[in-house]
Amino acid sequence: MKKSINILGLPIISITECSELGTSKCLMIDANKGIVAGILIEDDEWFRGAKILPFDAITAIGGDAITIMNDTDIIPLTEGADYEPLLVENIKIIGTKVITKTGSLYGKVTEIIIDDAGKIAECEIMNSHNAVVTLSADKISTYGKHVTIIENVEIEPIAPEPIKPTPLAQQSKILKSNQIDPAPIHPPLMKTTSFIKPSHMSDDEYKKTLLGHRAKFRLTTDSGVVIIEAGGEVTQEVLQKATLSKKIPELALCLQ
Repeated sequence: MKKSINILGLPIISITECSELGTSKCLMIDANKGIVAGILIEDDEWFRGAKILPFDAITAIGGDAITIMNDTDIIPLTEGADYEPLLVENIKIIGTKVITKTGSLYGKVTEIIIDDAGKIAECEIMNSHNAVVTLSADKISTYGKHVTIIENVEIEPIAPEPIKPTPLAQQSKILKSNQIDPAPIHPPLMKTTSFIKPSHMSDDEYKKTLLGHRAKFRLTTDSGVVIIEAGGEVTQEVLQKATLSKKIPELALCLQ
C-alpha cells in the first residue's frame, strides 16, 4: 500500500521503450467507488492537452518511479471519456472536514492510503485532539469535495498528563527562587569609629591615625586658642597644637 505523498511527483517509466514519459501530478479519485481511477500526467507536451494513466495500467509503484509496460498505456483525455467527470468533480479527499453521521466534527483528512489495486484502504485523520488516527475504508460512508462522512465513531477525550510531584528539595529551591528578598533594614548609623589609643601603639603611630578626620565641634586650648574648628580636618599643624597643649585625648573625642 502507498500513501498519496509516495505516488505524486514520481516519474513515469515505460519498461518497453526505456523512456521517461512524464510525472505523476494528480490522483483522479472516483468517490462513488472509493478508488483512484487514474493519475493525471504532466509532461513536456502539456500544451496538447491532459494525459491520463489509468491505475489498472500501472505495473508497479516503487520508491523512485512508477513503471508501465508501454507508452500507449498513457491516454489523452479526449480518449478517456470516463475520466473527464472525475476532473470536473476534482475530489481530493485530503484536507476535507470529517463529520460523523450524527453531525459531530471528528477532524480533518491529512492523508489517504491506497492498495495495489487503487482502492482507498485507509484515511489518516487529524482528530479534534490534534492526534493522527487511521480509519479503515469500511468506516467511511461518503467522500465529498469539502466533507468526508464517516460512521459514528466514539471520540474519546484525551486524559491530561498526570502532574509529577516535585521533590521537596526542588520545591524548596523553586520557592526560594520565587521569593522577593525584602529590602535590607539598616539600623541607625552608629558611630563605631573609636579613636582610643590601643595599648600596643606608640604615640606617633596613634597621632597618624587621627590625620584626615574631621572635628564634630570646636576644640580650644585652656587659654582659648583654637586647635580645630567644627568640621575642620586634622592636619599636622592641628596635631602639633594639640600635642603642645596636651589635648590629644580631647582631640580624639571630638573627631567623627
